Amino acid sequence: MAQSFWENARTQPDRPALVAEDGTVLSYAEAARLADRWATLFAELGVKPGETVSVMAGNSPSWLVAYIAALQSGLYFTPAAVKATGDDLALIWGDSATRLIIVDQDAVNAASEAADRVGIDPSRRLSFGNDERFVAISAAADALPASAHVPPHRAGIRMMYTGGTTGAPRGIRHPLPEVTPEEAAAPIVASPLLLGMREGDSRHLVSGPLYHGGPLAYATAALHLGSTVVLPAGWSTEKILRMIDEHRVNSTFMVPTMLSRIAAMPESERGAYDLSSLEAIIHGAAPCPPALKHSIMQWLGPVMYEFYAATEAGGTYVTPEEWLERPGTVGRPLPGAEVYVFDEDGTPSPPYQTGRIHMRSRATGELVWPGDLGYFDDAGWLFLTDRVADVIITGGVNVYSATVESRLVEFPGVQECAVIGVADPDWGEAVTAVLVTSWPESERAEREDALRAFAAERLTPAQRPKHYVVTAALALTAAGKVDKRALRSQYAALVGAK
Repeated sequence: MAQSFWENARTQPDRPALVAEDGTVLSYAEAARLADRWATLFAELGVKPGETVSVMAGNSPSWLVAYIAALQSGLYFTPAAVKATGDDLALIWGDSATRLIIVDQDAVNAASEAADRVGIDPSRRLSFGNDERFVAISAAADALPASAHVPPHRAGIRMMYTGGTTGAPRGIRHPLPEVTPEEAAAPIVASPLLLGMREGDSRHLVSGPLYHGGPLAYATAALHLGSTVVLPAGWSTEKILRMIDEHRVNSTFMVPTMLSRIAAMPESERGAYDLSSLEAIIHGAAPCPPALKHSIMQWLGPVMYEFYAATEAGGTYVTPEEWLERPGTVGRPLPGAEVYVFDEDGTPSPPYQTGRIHMRSRATGELVWPGDLGYFDDAGWLFLTDRVADVIITGGVNVYSATVESRLVEFPGVQECAVIGVADPDWGEAVTAVLVTSWPESERAEREDALRAFAAERLTPAQRPKHYVVTAALALTAAGKVDKRALRSQYAALVGAK
């Protein structure tokens, strides 16, 4: 049976578990003691097994300690994006019936508004910082009565939100495991072990925000495997390479946009860092151009491990060596995963025939369709060919067209709006808004500037269009619907435009 965080705290208490960029270090024993204290606080505040807690904060050791406390308390844990709007938070916290929130200083305004709207009790509004509207979690834990005891260990689980193909955030709520937290660790580490991570004395760098599924999954696996998790505060190419060098990092998870920006650095700058410790760069969440993947492995060797999956279902994986033999594949199914390709009639497609990719949901057992098209070759390797859902993947983040469109049409003079993804070598896809407006030609530049400011107030950074196009009419299909495939083709030349 695989190790778990709690076993590591008992057997290697002094090993560093969490290392922050500012030099803060928590050993496994220290992190476990703090998680026990916070689990006790959750229980004392009336949060019961099966209920939900949420964290809205930047990456830090405290973020992961709060997650561990939920995992050992039989709770659902819902991460919230740091820059989520009050509307987004109210929807997620209301839908998940969140009972307790923990935020950092940058999030207090949006969090306070949303907490009021969904009725989260003030005593269960905690903060990693100091704000009079929230209770400081450290002070609350220190003030626990002597009679307070650590609640019995019971496995909790994360509850992530995805928009699927609908545009509306949807919680993926798996049943709580009827096992101990230690036993629940085994399936969590199964996939990462296939993707180049290893047990024991190793170091894993968290390159992306923990509120995204990939960074959180691999950071959790690293703690169960006994690794040291290194947590940069924010992201930049120079910082990531410096910290890989400084901490002799062995594994990390990145989305293709990060890899693209690192690959674009001058060789003289990249060469200033010793990256020879890297054994695995795990990537997913968006298609990775084969040329980019080749260039990274020419530089760093065969370290690129890829997976393809949906939030609610397991998918495929491929090792560097396997991919080099079959460039472009996203692999074969993970152990226990079921992946199929069907034609439009629901009949299994033969090898090399493109169809809709479906996966078996771990929660419901139903087949889910992430909105992708692809095919299996005659040896069972899966290849992606296209996306038909109106989901834009920009920098590894899913952006749902319907959400952006609904906000932009609120701006004065915007009569129609279609939001599409235009292929971009850096972002993967650049969010692009095609508009039909009543703006006078002489005021177009001024109105577009005002629209950008409007969008900045109502949309998260990933959702804000990088390009705005004003046109006389939107392309339509024969059925009278907006033809987004035609729009993507029409505006492909926007790549590189300002």
